[in-house]
Amino acid sequence: MRIDLEKVVQQGGRIEATLPIGTIEWERGQEIPVDPVVLKGTLSRARRGFELDATMTGRVTLPCVRCLESFEHPLAFPFHLTFVEGERAEAGETQVQAGDCDLYVHTDGKVDLAAVAREQIYLQLPLKPVCREGCRGLCPACGEDLNRGSCLCSAQSNVRVV
Repeated sequence: MRIDLEKVVQQGGRIEATLPIGTIEWERGQEIPVDPVVLKGTLSRARRGFELDATMTGRVTLPCVRCLESFEHPLAFPFHLTFVEGERAEAGETQVQAGDCDLYVHTDGKVDLAAVAREQIYLQLPLKPVCREGCRGLCPACGEDLNRGSCLCSAQSNVRVV
């Protein structure tokens, strides 16, 4: 969903949209499903461009790093972006300054809200998603899911969950 920044500001600056994300790429090319997210916010003119103060809610399905079971991870977070006109940086390594973290470049006065949402979701994903705090994981010897019960191998006495 592309929006015209100037037009939104002229119409009061309120943004409310349900954005279908579909899937996003995860580690090693694995795709994870993302439910449609709801983005609500206010867009205003700023000295450098346009500022967006918004919240996003939704759900993403992640694999647990301990037991490998999929689980629903809720998303509910505020964020702030400043939309500035300019050219997108080329792919590759770039030095990022602290002030650049909330900048989002647009070229024609229009922004794709789904792309903004996708980027913000990536920033909110846990590095090591765990289905629940007490997840016991898999037995390192036989691979049995220790959340479902004890395994019969002798290696269990030496198991330590990290």
